[in-house]
Amino acid sequence: MMTNRLFLILSFCLSFSTGCVSFNTPFIDVDETLQLEEGLSIQETKARLGAPLVVQSGNNSSNEVIWIYEVRTIEVQSGKSSKGDIIPNKTHGIIQHDKPIHRLSITFVGGKVTSWGATVKELVENDNDSEKDKDDKDSTRNEETNGNAESENHSKKSKVFNHSLQGIFNMGKYENATFGLRYEKRIKKDLWIGGQAGMHDWGSGIWLGFYAIKPLMKKRFFTFHQLVGLSNWGRYLEGFYEDEWDYSDSDYQDSWGLMLEERLQFSTPISGLNIDLHAGLVTGEFGGGYVGSGIAYSF
Repeated sequence: MMTNRLFLILSFCLSFSTGCVSFNTPFIDVDETLQLEEGLSIQETKARLGAPLVVQSGNNSSNEVIWIYEVRTIEVQSGKSSKGDIIPNKTHGIIQHDKPIHRLSITFVGGKVTSWGATVKELVENDNDSEKDKDDKDSTRNEETNGNAESENHSKKSKVFNHSLQGIFNMGKYENATFGLRYEKRIKKDLWIGGQAGMHDWGSGIWLGFYAIKPLMKKRFFTFHQLVGLSNWGRYLEGFYEDEWDYSDSDYQDSWGLMLEERLQFSTPISGLNIDLHAGLVTGEFGGGYVGSGIAYSF
């Protein structure tokens, strides 16, 4: 009997306390947003900001994912003058979170943060607010949100380059130096095509090639590329006199082969200007390995 009464009392208390509990959506404030950085992984972002309010979208072809967070400001307790007037404080030990001001979208490409900015999504105001107050607040908030989104997107989104012109120097088999130019063009988000032309064998042979470039990894100031294509390689086989540089009786021969190249490209403080180091291999009868460096201007 006593057990039944105790159970009824506990049930009543539980139902009463549950009825008094209110809920809100998860949110972030300025402390969390200050921890955002370009290049953060999805796991690092979740560790710093927590789970998102919602995953807005994902695009498998572009490898892009967008997370949405709700953002709230912090209110600090105000002071009062001797006449009872409110004196605003910039800081105070007693604080509380204000209503949501906007929602923040974070864009990941390849699992890394590339940009973030405020969304223009309207928020539902408190039911006690008048309709006029709602309209005024919505209008003000949308103007501020649009301005913040434009300024943040402008500052955080990197400029997109679709063309690259490079001057390179290679040293390969038989000390066969290559000086040349490369032109590359973006055809998809993570795919470029390129062509190369220059001189082989200390300026006595033509060097050509056609290839595709795939960016595989980007870490802050450097990017790792994989190049695959076709290239020629050649040299003088007979009649070459090293001391006299006499090519009159020489026979220049070359062959086309598969070109595989690994390229590490470093960005510089000058926008669009990059320096790279690379190593590769060209197959074929006169093919061989090579190493080199270059300087590129993207536009």
